[in-house]
Amino acid sequence: MASLGVVVVGHGSRVPDGNQRVVEVVAELQARLPQATVSHGFLELADPSLSEALREAASAHEHVIVLPLLLFASGHAKVDIPAACAQAQIEFPAARFVQTDVIGSDPRMLDILDDRVGDLDCMENQSVLLLAGRGSSDDAAQAAFRSVCDTFAARHDFMQVVPCYAGISEPRVPDAVVLAVQLNPVKILLLPFLLFPGVLTERLSTDLREGVDEVLGLDAKSCDTLYEGRIIEVLLDRCATAQARFQR
Repeated sequence: MASLGVVVVGHGSRVPDGNQRVVEVVAELQARLPQATVSHGFLELADPSLSEALREAASAHEHVIVLPLLLFASGHAKVDIPAACAQAQIEFPAARFVQTDVIGSDPRMLDILDDRVGDLDCMENQSVLLLAGRGSSDDAAQAAFRSVCDTFAARHDFMQVVPCYAGISEPRVPDAVVLAVQLNPVKILLLPFLLFPGVLTERLSTDLREGVDEVLGLDAKSCDTLYEGRIIEVLLDRCATAQARFQR
């Protein structure tokens, strides 16, 4: 049987805690995949780089699964990761690389969103929910996020579910708060469609607080981020699909 390496691809952050979360994902996957060597590489802002991680994996293993810890397929998943894999393939022609799908469209993500909202005490028909993504210039990634918003909204009874973004895309969270206030809810909930807490989630919470501070009697709450055990299951399923491709 060919030896197997799995490279978890993190975005990378200037905040060490954000990068440490990726290391923790690697440890959880390694415990579930004893037949493989699980490592990680970052797309930007942190070491090791994805290119370094791929070279190390390909130097030791015949099969390498490249596992993006990303929610949607934007430029990183469509351009940067395939380019790094192509370069590694040139350097290690005997190795085989398979890049898996991103994880944001998996149905289990909607179950996690349901639970995050359920953790907070609210009357949905008197509340507006802001579903906040990272933002992307990629049209397909934006469409995928809006599809998640529409599906989530259909599962609930909120006054409105407003898709909004931390950056790049519109509307940004402050504008979404203004829209939500105009609907006269009893409560506004902010649900970050992000894997881990960090700089972005702090900014989102600040935008929410600043937007409602002057509205008398209006309650506002931020939900937790998404990462939990079910995401490990999604990643394991992505690995199983990739392993099947090696058998073709």
